[in-house]
Amino acid sequence: MKRLSHRIYTPAAEPRILSGTGVLQRATPSPVHLVFMHGLMGTHRNFASVCAAMSGAQDEKSRMADLKMEEVRRVTVPSDCDEAAGCCAHPGTAGAPRVYQCVAFDWRNHGDSEHNPNMTLDGLAEDVTDFLADYGTAVLAAPSPVPLILVAHSMGALGLMHWMWTEHLRQWRDRVLANGLGPLRPSQSAAATSQRSLFATPAYRVLGAVLIDTAPAERPASFYDTTRLIRSLSSVPLGTLHSRTAVEGWMQQHGPRDLCTPDKIWLLRYQLSNLTFPKGAAPTWRIGLEEIINGLDRISWSSGSVARDAIVREVERLAVSRGLPTPAPPPLDEFPVSCVFGATSPYDTAATRAAVRRIFKAPSILEMEDAGHFLFMWQKRTFVSTLRDVCYALEKAGGMLRGMA
Repeated sequence: MKRLSHRIYTPAAEPRILSGTGVLQRATPSPVHLVFMHGLMGTHRNFASVCAAMSGAQDEKSRMADLKMEEVRRVTVPSDCDEAAGCCAHPGTAGAPRVYQCVAFDWRNHGDSEHNPNMTLDGLAEDVTDFLADYGTAVLAAPSPVPLILVAHSMGALGLMHWMWTEHLRQWRDRVLANGLGPLRPSQSAAATSQRSLFATPAYRVLGAVLIDTAPAERPASFYDTTRLIRSLSSVPLGTLHSRTAVEGWMQQHGPRDLCTPDKIWLLRYQLSNLTFPKGAAPTWRIGLEEIINGLDRISWSSGSVARDAIVREVERLAVSRGLPTPAPPPLDEFPVSCVFGATSPYDTAATRAAVRRIFKAPSILEMEDAGHFLFMWQKRTFVSTLRDVCYALEKAGGMLRGMA
């Protein structure tokens, strides 16, 4: 917790949330905590209004004034979504509204967190491990493991998926080797066995994950446009520019012209939000810009394959040495996974959905209409409604609602 900056949103004593009809109504605090992870060049502040809404920390009329009172847009649930898995969200399924303690943290080199040259998927996985351990022990100090739902967007979702899949492979390897490379019985599945795991510790247990507009696959062309813009930021002569407007103007003149046009200026401003302007001094980057730029080629799904593949190859080598068939790792089934895509996002394709299904067992795949990659920013009200239903479904699948009416 010391090296990763964060903010905790605790539910109010008498929490209220804004219903779909614009009426404030009482909400029930859930024992589940939500952990939010932002994307590339972002900060935990990106999720501030979402966390305020999900926690009921303040009434949503004041904390989400930008969520106009238009009717909540329809959330499309594809016909291939596995409702039987118990993690498929539909508007209205949540019944009594729930609020959650929320925490959002800054990845390494982002926000106010420490700068670290290891800007890789392995490095991000270290952040997940360290933050969850610290949050579960130092902050919560609860007598029993705290149930967590992990919510991550874009690069954050890639880092989370890498952490999840690598840990899943490690557990699979240990079970296979303990079984002498023989076929695993259903009772030996990850979900059915209890062993040392980063998914369940004395401090916390992962109840589910919500992956926002990202898949374990190659990224679209728009991502590489973004990285081109980020690389160009290193050329900004900060010593001669003393306002955000001046920096923006310089970038429009000297940066990638095709990415600094009026219709794309929001993306440049998003990057420039990482600048600080000390009084009487030249602006500086709050983030570890150099570390991020050096790591841009090391935070793709394929770049993390070295660590993941090493685990699989260990099993393969042993199988070959014994003349046995090589077992294949099964999809992750330790907890349910829900994916929320923006319908107009370039990340939402048949290929990305297929990639999700390859590594997760029976994932829930949802689509938000009229939403792009930054769906939780541009369609906040719809996103909050969707997330609330998804979390309720994950609570139900995890047995957290037993005894409730």
